[in-house]
Amino acid sequence: MKCGQKKQIVASVAPDNAYDKSLTWVTTDAKVAKVDKNGNVTAVSAGQCYITAIANDGSGAQCSCFITVSGSMYEVDDATKMESQHNYKKECSDVWKYSVIGADSITLTFDSKTQIAAADYLIIMDRDGNEVGKFTKKELAGKSVTVKSDTVMIRFDAPVGNQWGFKVKKATYKKLKVTERFSDLDPNAWYISAVEYISDRRIMNGKGNKKFAPNATITRAEFVTVLWNLEENPAMQYSYIFSDVPGGQWYTEPVMWAYQSGVTRGYGSTFGTNDNIQRQQLVTMLYSYAKLKGYDTKFSKDSIKSFMDYGNVAVYAEDAMNWAIGNQIISGSKQNNGKYALKPEGQATRAECAQMVKQFLLNVAKEK
Repeated sequence: MKCGQKKQIVASVAPDNAYDKSLTWVTTDAKVAKVDKNGNVTAVSAGQCYITAIANDGSGAQCSCFITVSGSMYEVDDATKMESQHNYKKECSDVWKYSVIGADSITLTFDSKTQIAAADYLIIMDRDGNEVGKFTKKELAGKSVTVKSDTVMIRFDAPVGNQWGFKVKKATYKKLKVTERFSDLDPNAWYISAVEYISDRRIMNGKGNKKFAPNATITRAEFVTVLWNLEENPAMQYSYIFSDVPGGQWYTEPVMWAYQSGVTRGYGSTFGTNDNIQRQQLVTMLYSYAKLKGYDTKFSKDSIKSFMDYGNVAVYAEDAMNWAIGNQIISGSKQNNGKYALKPEGQATRAECAQMVKQFLLNVAKEK
C-alpha cells in the first residue's frame, strides 16, 4: 500500500451458521497502518506490519495479512509547505497532511505552475483517507479544492516524474460556530466554551440530528470512549472480561483499552456499560489516565474538606477528588446556604464532562 491509501480487508467466517461471526481487527503497528472495526486499513507511514482479524466467539481463531507501506507522511503546520520537489523524481508516493482544529472545511489553492505527468496523480483526501478528488497534468494549476474536514491530505502517486510538480499557494478554512454545529446549545450558557473546545478536537461528538444534549447524562461506556478518543483510538484485541461487554460493539475497544491500560477495573465481572457515570467515578478515571500519561498527580489531602458534603466522597475517590480540586477540574456548586457541594455521587452531565475534560487538558496536560 501507498502512504495515505485506504483499502478494506474482507475476512470470511465459517461455518455460515456460526452463532457469533463478529470480528475484532488489530494492527501490530498503528504508526504504519491503522485498521477500523470493519477491516478498513489506512496506510500511515513507510514500514511493515500485520493486520489480524480475530473471532469474538472465544475460539481463538484468527487470520493475519502482512502489509507493506511505501512513501512518507509529512505533517505540516503551514499549508504552503505542502510542496513537491521541482522537478520531482519518479516513484514518489508521499503524503502531505494539514489540519486546522475545529475547521469544518479547508480550501487549498495551488500554484499556477503546478504540473505533473499524464500518468501521475495528485489525490486529495479528507482526515479519514476518503478520496475527494484525483488530478493530473495541469488540472490543479491555479485552481482550488475544498475538503469538508478539519484535515486535508495530498497523496502524490508519481511513477513517471520529471515535471515541475505541485505547490499549495494558500489555504483558507471555514469554521462553524458551536451553536451552528449543535442546535440545542444556549450561546450564553456556562458550558459553551467547553463544548466548543471539546468538539473542535473531536473528543466528544454530538448525539445525532445536530444535538449535543448538554444536560443529558453520560454513561461509563461513553466516558471511556472520550478518553479513548484522547489516545487517538488505539486498536484493541477483544477479550472476554466483562459480561456486559461483548465483541463488536461501538464501546468494545474503548472498554478494552481502559481496562488493559489500568484506567478502570469495572465492577468485577461487569463494567456497568450503560450506567450513568458519577462525578467521582469520572474524576477517578481522569486521575488514573493522568498517571498513565505521566502527568503531575500531586495533591493536597485537605482540598475536599472545603466542601460541605466531603463526607460523601467514596474512599476510593478521595485522592482523585483532591487532585481534581487542586487542578480546577471540579469546583463544586453553590448551595442555598452559601456553601459549596461536590455532589460526588451525582450523575455527571455531558456539559459537565466537557468542562472537566477541557480543564484537564489545559491544567494537567498543559495543552495550548
